[in-house]
Amino acid sequence: MLTSSFDITNISNEKTIVYIISGLSSYSNSLIPLFVSQIFESENLYSHNRKVLNVILDDFYNMLPIKDVANMFNYSRSLHIRYTVVIKSFNDLLNVYGKE
Repeated sequence: MLTSSFDITNISNEKTIVYIISGLSSYSNSLIPLFVSQIFESENLYSHNRKVLNVILDDFYNMLPIKDVANMFNYSRSLHIRYTVVIKSFNDLLNVYGKE
């Protein structure tokens, strides 16, 4: 049986690094956007010390779209969440999220 001490509600209160390797599995590609959204919601609800949280999203264009990502990125600034989004080309980003 596997156990973990990872607590998403405490992610920015102590030094934490989470690596998620997507690979070829459609399961991981579905879970990564959900995990990113959960980090945002957790910081919005539970973070009290407001340390800067850095989130690096490599191959962003290959992930399933994150619901309301533009508003999430904008609001995240007030929560001290900094996103670094890595894309191959602007056209790939447009294919996933459209022009808006």
